[in-house]
Amino acid sequence: MAEDDALSRRPLVSVVAPVFNPGEELGDALRNIASLTYPELEVILVDDASTVPSSAWGAFDMTRPGTRRIVEWMRLPENVGPAGARNAGLRAASGEYVWFVDWDDEWDPGILDRLVEEAESTGADFSMCRGRWQIGAEEGPPTDGHDAPTVMDREGAFLQLLHGGIRGYLWTKLFRRSVLGVDPFAPHGYIEDFFVVADVVDRCETVASIPETLYRHLVRAGSLSNSKDPQLHHLEEANAHVRQLAAGFPQTPALRRGLAHFELEFDHIARATTALRLCSDARAREVLRGIRRQIRSRDVLLVLPIAPGTASRATAIKLAGPYFLEVRAAARSLKRLVRRGGRGLRHPDGAPAASGAAA
Repeated sequence: MAEDDALSRRPLVSVVAPVFNPGEELGDALRNIASLTYPELEVILVDDASTVPSSAWGAFDMTRPGTRRIVEWMRLPENVGPAGARNAGLRAASGEYVWFVDWDDEWDPGILDRLVEEAESTGADFSMCRGRWQIGAEEGPPTDGHDAPTVMDREGAFLQLLHGGIRGYLWTKLFRRSVLGVDPFAPHGYIEDFFVVADVVDRCETVASIPETLYRHLVRAGSLSNSKDPQLHHLEEANAHVRQLAAGFPQTPALRRGLAHFELEFDHIARATTALRLCSDARAREVLRGIRRQIRSRDVLLVLPIAPGTASRATAIKLAGPYFLEVRAAARSLKRLVRRGGRGLRHPDGAPAASGAAA
């Protein structure tokens, strides 16, 4: 009885996981969800009209001693994409908190214990941890977040959104159901999650961040975020949306610097690097030519004191324009040579350069 009373005092967390054609890997995903140590869970698995059956559907036992697990399997009549599937899962959610996950990712079993603890102790509208991207065998740096526990008010959280301390990753964030609204997800391509996070930041009173890295986002070939046909206009739409939200905040110098940083880093530079990574050379040159015209020198000067790396990258694109491909390739080659201490450099007469020679 005492154990039941203890469980009843813990807020229910709804875990929403859209799924499409998972195959037999679904079993691994269900084991990951079942491994969560938080005792009060509602798990909503949304089958987005899969065309390939999986034997794991409905055949996995998620019950654990000392926990209460409510499991709902939803099959949508037609494929609506991740945004529509998340909306469907959210409509079915009854938890005080909601956690959106990508079914094929990995996480620390105690992630919800930490996020709920932080949200409850601070009264935050959402709490967040750090995560990592993993592309094949290559592990990326931590995603958004902070090096120490951080509590922000609405204005502080919005400034963090502008500077990258809060980004549009759902999986590192635990939201109070009340701040999400009705059907918050709209189809904005591979960055549709950002619009939801930005809107929640605009509505929230308090945001709490913990420094632990508790989530690993696995990027596989064919994922929306790894598409070979990127829809770059969504990045411009995100910038326009942020500027619209910014009108509701005090128009301070800090806000103006933040908006300049967001436009340079998460619109102009992001479109340039995405085009270079995923587009043909001809398409990338076209994109770079347009971005070159959009980068404003005054924004670069505003950002320089607080983000010199952003300012230097924007300046390089501004100066090189469509030739930024060659400039970047030359810079990377030079960087590799410098890291090798000059090994491989040759004098004009053909003799090898001395180790450490300047390029």
